[in-house]
Amino acid sequence: SSNANTLDDYEEGTWTAGFTIGGSTTGITYNRQYGFYTKIGRLVYVNGYVSLTNKGVQSGTVVMTGLPFACNSSTGSSVSGSMVIAQTNFANDTDIGFLLIESGTTIALSDTATGAATTVMDESNFENNTAIQFSMTYIT
Repeated sequence: SSNANTLDDYEEGTWTAGFTIGGSTTGITYNRQYGFYTKIGRLVYVNGYVSLTNKGVQSGTVVMTGLPFACNSSTGSSVSGSMVIAQTNFANDTDIGFLLIESGTTIALSDTATGAATTVMDESNFENNTAIQFSMTYIT
């Protein structure tokens, strides 16, 4: 619609969340993977659950894959949400978060240790039975 106040883009559906480690899925196996989404205009709300049975042997950055819509490519776009994460490995008290990867259907997972800069999680933070339950909102 040409009227900015008319709701003309609404969608609900399912998606499959997964991970890559170092850009690879080799050896990664799952106990459960599911997700639900609601898209209203440019705003996308997703939630889901991913639990591993094996993280594989690759090393590198951990990225959540399979978002139902590409993230906005504009500088300053953001993602917000919450997660519960179990069976992980961190050396210090850590705040966990999401980092938007612009123009893609992936989100990096971040951690900020007390007194340190934010970094992207890597294979050392995950165990073979890591599980994440999450909800987040982003802009397409």
